[in-house]
Amino acid sequence: DDPSHPAALEALADLAYARKDWTHAGALYARLDDRRAARPAEALALRRGEIAEALGRDDAALAAYATAARVGALSAPTTPAALTAVVRVGLRGGNLEVAIDASRALLDRLAPDDVAAISAARLELADLCQRAGDPVSAIYFYELVLSESPHALGALRALSRLYVERGNHAAAVRTQRTLIMLATSPSQRAELLHQLGELYLAEVGDPELAADAFLKAIDLEPAHIPTLRRLLEYYLRVEDFDAVLEIAGELVERDALLDEATGSATLGATMLAAACSAAMNLAGSIATWFGEENAQRTATALLELSRRDNRSMFELAIEATTELMERPGGPRLDAVIAALDGLATAEPRATEIAVAIRAAAGDAAAGSDGH
Repeated sequence: DDPSHPAALEALADLAYARKDWTHAGALYARLDDRRAARPAEALALRRGEIAEALGRDDAALAAYATAARVGALSAPTTPAALTAVVRVGLRGGNLEVAIDASRALLDRLAPDDVAAISAARLELADLCQRAGDPVSAIYFYELVLSESPHALGALRALSRLYVERGNHAAAVRTQRTLIMLATSPSQRAELLHQLGELYLAEVGDPELAADAFLKAIDLEPAHIPTLRRLLEYYLRVEDFDAVLEIAGELVERDALLDEATGSATLGATMLAAACSAAMNLAGSIATWFGEENAQRTATALLELSRRDNRSMFELAIEATTELMERPGGPRLDAVIAALDGLATAEPRATEIAVAIRAAAGDAAAGSDGH
């Protein structure tokens, strides 16, 4: 019954471990001489790691797990558990390098025909590399996952982001299209189509392909606010004012037009488009929402419109602006002229717009006096 006897000491330690008496078990296993114990050294190291982790002593746990993996090498049955524990505890302590090394070792140990386990290990390793700021290695392992499981959603989502970050836009588009194909609901597909549109717009620089994706998204999810805003921008760009009014109306119904997220430039252009289309209530509501900034936004919108090769549309916008000025809450003539004068240094055509505004306002005043 001598508790210092190796067999007795190990039995007592095992009993404390089974009862989850971690403090007592830890003390007993610490006294145990590995060379005289019944269990292999790697199994004892693994158990010491488990006890230390249960006691919240992560540094000691990590050291014990690393010992279990090193002593057991690749052949011991305890090695996978030890390496998995190193990854877990290393991550919890922010030691990504240790976690990645253990994850690589775990991957090397897997049987070549265990495809599911290999894919899972590669996915974990790719995630770790991404967190460690190693996108090249992350992409490599994610692509290996897809080579065995082409529809692995976790790998596809991560690659879509990483390809954009690395400037591989063609691969990003291809990956996003795969995700769209795999979407299981209309709302999910709509969100992915919106993301594809943003990719075409911001990264590829193709507004037509972006608009195509946005239109497909809105067919699936008519109330998707970010997509409605993108379509509003698109129809403004192609000067389809009927569509502009339709989309603006959809946003108004959802209380989402007069919002900073819509963007001041877009709202200013929408205000002009509405005025040109005789939708003065809509134009006036935007001007009122702008408040003291409405003159500056009007001047900026007119300047942007003047850059386009559409003289008749520009002249219509000048006339519509003078009418808008007469409405309560609309921009004041003197304030718009002052805003244009401020823009003239960088944009000489602003002076021409100011002259046109003055002339149109004068004509309107003369016409009013004539009546």
